[in-house]
Amino acid sequence: MNKIKLGTTLTLATVALGLAVPLMAQADSNYDGTATAGFTPDTGTTDPLYPEAPDPSNPNVEVPGTGDAGPLSLDYVPTLDFGTNNIQSGKQIYHAKGVKGLVSGVEETQPHFVQVTDNRGTKEGWNVTAHATPFTTTATDTTTVAFPELPNSYVTFGKTAVAVPTGSVKADQVNTSGDDSGVNLVHDWKDDGTGTMTGTETNLFGATADTTGAGNGLGTNLLVAGAAPADTTLTKATNDSVSETTYESVITYTLTATPATPY
Repeated sequence: MNKIKLGTTLTLATVALGLAVPLMAQADSNYDGTATAGFTPDTGTTDPLYPEAPDPSNPNVEVPGTGDAGPLSLDYVPTLDFGTNNIQSGKQIYHAKGVKGLVSGVEETQPHFVQVTDNRGTKEGWNVTAHATPFTTTATDTTTVAFPELPNSYVTFGKTAVAVPTGSVKADQVNTSGDDSGVNLVHDWKDDGTGTMTGTETNLFGATADTTGAGNGLGTNLLVAGAAPADTTLTKATNDSVSETTYESVITYTLTATPATPY
């Protein structure tokens, strides 16, 4: 009985030792995969933002946008109200009412602004200009108004600067050549007598072409007039007399895909 047990044990041991053979090392395997993502220019609209704290996730729902579609769009232009004022002779300066908006949850008046969005994905640049008609009476019968036009008065966007939300690139051209380090509009846009409207086109702000850098003016840019509504003004010229009426000027803002040239 003992011999049988010993023989069985030896047989099993022999089999176990026979399985312990060396293995050959295997070479590493490498294969390439791909990850792709395609993009197209955004042809949607962009809501107006708050000029003091622009953030696309918190649009300014209290002011109406233009509805201009991208990828290069003029999102917002201001409507200016200088109120009702006493008739006074000589040069006078009137301040615009503000734009409503929420700041840290509290409604405040915001400075006036013009907003552009460039989602073309290029570095071609753009430019915004404005022209304005003279201030004329809104009275139906202009013969009842002693002074139906203010030919020398003008609007100023004072202390002009560019504001952008995180991720956008600032436009590099801002007109600060006018009063209060801002831009003065020239209110001379009118019919030249042949049915053609002519006058002064004033640069406001823009982006030069940038082929080597981050791309001037990409994303959303706001031209902001100072830090308060009062920084947008109407100057009644010394030689302009006024009547008891309401005067109005039409200001036309134009965005072009032509890159700005240094102002």
